[in-house]
Amino acid sequence: MAANKWSTSKWLVILAVIGLVGCSTIHSPSVELANELKTDEDFKKAESYFYGKNRRIDISAAKYWYRNAAEHGHVEAQFSLGVICSTPQSIDTDFKEAAYWFHRAAQQGHAAAQSNLGYFYAFGFGVPEDEEKAVYWLKKSADQGFMNGTYNLGVMYDLGIGVEENANMAAKLFIVAAESGVVKAQVDLGVLYATGRGVEQDHAKAVYWYRQAALKGDNQAMYHLGQAYLDGLGVNKNTMRGQKLVNYASDSMPYSSNQLYSIVSPK
Repeated sequence: MAANKWSTSKWLVILAVIGLVGCSTIHSPSVELANELKTDEDFKKAESYFYGKNRRIDISAAKYWYRNAAEHGHVEAQFSLGVICSTPQSIDTDFKEAAYWFHRAAQQGHAAAQSNLGYFYAFGFGVPEDEEKAVYWLKKSADQGFMNGTYNLGVMYDLGIGVEENANMAAKLFIVAAESGVVKAQVDLGVLYATGRGVEQDHAKAVYWYRQAALKGDNQAMYHLGQAYLDGLGVNKNTMRGQKLVNYASDSMPYSSNQLYSIVSPK
């Protein structure tokens, strides 16, 4: 009987020790902290290679260290890895992988990743084209006050992509983004004021927003501003100035209004 008791108590002690070791391995704050610090170090190393901080720029090395950190849940690393994978100049552009990492970061609430993921769904980059999912993620981004996401959501409302066309809502979103300095929003807001879509027609306000974007070197804004000078709408007619602006803008590579703001970079 004594031997039986000893045997039972011995196994209880062994089980208790195993249980304690298991708990310390899984839940130990020191282990979690060490992993977190290692992940942060990997991210910093990736940043140093990506931006050439105290070393030569090496995108391959940056991608390696971003991936190490991203796989451990580092949201900025996930976002940055998505950007590298979606950059045309990258040595191994992979929109499918970029979409994967943008999605991982977006799920963690990363506003720029949400905007980029919305852009991907709108055009079918790395994911099946899905207008409703594009709007979903752009709304998530805009709700956090991310201005590129706000502008892109405005484009969706302006064109009726994934949502019912609503020029009033588009104008509201363009105003918010334009006032925050988003150049394309300034151009498209100018167009709305010039045409009276979603806002009361006001050529002076149209010229104001064209000029704001033109001062930042936007060719589309220069073209619209030049036309305003040629027609004398919202500004005193000045044929010479108008023609110069139109010629300069036409000789450059213009983009069309109402195009989604493309991939947002880490910095």
